[in-house]
Amino acid sequence: MKIGFQQHLISNKRKIFAAVFLLCLLIIFGFILFYIFKIFQITDQNSQQENNFLNHHIIIAGGRNNADYLRQVYEGAAAVAGDYSAVVELLLPSSQAEDDSLLSKLEYASALGASGIIAYIDSDSQIVHAPKDVFNGEIPLVCLGQQNPYNDSICYIGPNKFELGQILAKTAVLLCPDGGNLLIPVDAVQNREASGQLIGNMNQALNEYYARQASDEETSANSVKRINVQILELKNDPTISPDDFIRQEIIARHDINCVLCLSHADTLRVAQTVIDLNRTSIAVIGFEESEKTLDLLQRGVLQALVSFNARKTGELAMAQIFEYIKNGNANVYIPNDIRVLRGKNLAEIDFKAVEK
Repeated sequence: MKIGFQQHLISNKRKIFAAVFLLCLLIIFGFILFYIFKIFQITDQNSQQENNFLNHHIIIAGGRNNADYLRQVYEGAAAVAGDYSAVVELLLPSSQAEDDSLLSKLEYASALGASGIIAYIDSDSQIVHAPKDVFNGEIPLVCLGQQNPYNDSICYIGPNKFELGQILAKTAVLLCPDGGNLLIPVDAVQNREASGQLIGNMNQALNEYYARQASDEETSANSVKRINVQILELKNDPTISPDDFIRQEIIARHDINCVLCLSHADTLRVAQTVIDLNRTSIAVIGFEESEKTLDLLQRGVLQALVSFNARKTGELAMAQIFEYIKNGNANVYIPNDIRVLRGKNLAEIDFKAVEK
């Protein structure tokens, strides 16, 4: 009996020990699972916080008339987006019939929670207010196109009008060495002030050039072959489109031997008119580089093309947005690089002959 009791006691002790051991293993395994779960949870939270901090959404917005230019701005911005852990979205009308206002695009950027906006401004009289984010702070806005000092932009990227006026004058002299009549279509409603300033700078450069020519011992003032600048105001007339108005004016003005365009839209209008009328004797100076204007230049419809390096503009705009996000400030104004392309090989014009 005593031996049986001892065996039974030993058996119970073994069972208790096994149960305690198993319980300890379960507790240890539970702790291991708990800590593994916490590690994954912390890692996931850190990853989400890192993504929230690093990933930014940049909106590029504009209208139908500047769509080609903005596509190249987008290419430049997208090329450097990885450096800022950002995604870039281009907002353009999907068709000619659709042309939402810039305001609606800015409202979309606000609702989306965009980190920054690059917007093309069509008119120098248009005042653009930066949209608000969820914290009621202004979303950093970089403006291209026309400049208005009252815009809520952190930076404006555009050509220096004095430099551009000088370059346009030199281009006109190279294309019209024997002088003649130069026609400049100007939007009389949207950009009259900006265009007037630019044309004034151009006329000043032309006057200085002809003064140098007249001072030459071998050239008299009367024999200097000057370019006569003529302004063609494009008014908002519901009875006739700008395309038809330009066509009628070029038909009527038989003495025009050069047309200078100050917008991408006018470049396409004038080029199409020259093609339709077979006025190949007219030298056309185009404005803003795009697939369409480069094609016209290579085909010889345009004799020169003023380019502002849109891809570089996209890179500069991104740099200013993230400089502002990081440090709270940006350059108020950055001048575009201005180039003038000519010929089928799209070579940049050398102005040394005009600068003498």
